[in-house]
Amino acid sequence: MAARASFRPRVEPLGRVPDAGELVQRLAGHRARFALDSAGGTPRRWSVVAFDPVELASCLGAATPGSATSSAPPADLAALRAYHAELARNGGDDVPGPFHGGLLTALAYDLGVAGETRVVLPRDAWGTPLVVGGLYVDFVVRDETSGEGWLVLGDEPGDARPPVAERRARVRRELAAPLAPSSTPRALGPLVRHTPTAEHARRIECLRERIAAGELYQANLAHRFTRTIEWAPAALYRRLRAVNPAPYMAFVEWDETNARGALEARAADGAVCARRGALLSASPELLLEYDRSVARTRPIKGTARRAERRPRRTPRAPRSSSRARRTARSSR
Repeated sequence: MAARASFRPRVEPLGRVPDAGELVQRLAGHRARFALDSAGGTPRRWSVVAFDPVELASCLGAATPGSATSSAPPADLAALRAYHAELARNGGDDVPGPFHGGLLTALAYDLGVAGETRVVLPRDAWGTPLVVGGLYVDFVVRDETSGEGWLVLGDEPGDARPPVAERRARVRRELAAPLAPSSTPRALGPLVRHTPTAEHARRIECLRERIAAGELYQANLAHRFTRTIEWAPAALYRRLRAVNPAPYMAFVEWDETNARGALEARAADGAVCARRGALLSASPELLLEYDRSVARTRPIKGTARRAERRPRRTPRAPRSSSRARRTARSSR
């Protein structure tokens, strides 16, 4: 499939730049900010803060209703590859770091696994999108070992955005301007626990029985707490990365133009879905990394280091064990 749009990255060194959390806050005037933030821990190498995804003529069913353009990826795993191919790089400057422009997206577990029958699950109470992100050509790269940064801007990506010189001057002003003092969060209600203690304990025992029966070997049993507060998501993200810096953090901002699977899912019952939101994440775990030659995964739960020259053993039926019981236990 031929790309319908192309871009040439133009790179400008910025010298030392603020961390990704502050960059997110400074770029508040831009749409659909998307940060991949290596805030702490190991490995810690690169961070990227992208903004203003490319808006292409509607295709692949990804357009916002009533709009001729959209930056939203399709809520379909099989269509994502074609969506990614919509935009191609056409020369330009060398870009530091692992991301050189293209698709950045957050996918919900509800989408299932490509090629397998999708399991229909109840949606969450907020109608969170199934897919958030877009095709990004404008971003700041930060080298976490030196603090150096680069501004990368896509030249003529095909969506009539201002020229590179105008966008560069704007970002320069935003990075140089005094940062407003951080506000204080204001609670608008109590902390609510949605699963009673007795019910949570019952679910733990149920999972222990299923592990002992060999139906599964691991479960991530969670339950929800909510509290309504008044605070900007970017400010909350900076607080999160300050108290829990992790090598795989993310700030993903969404609205009607770069999210799929939210408004459609909530329309059936008449509920009103928030038309703007943000996902905040702080993870120490690498699910999968691929650099065109090597694939890496660094999972944490349910894993153990491989022994050298471990002899092969005859498979046997799963049995209950203290390890299995520990696997099912969930922190409260």
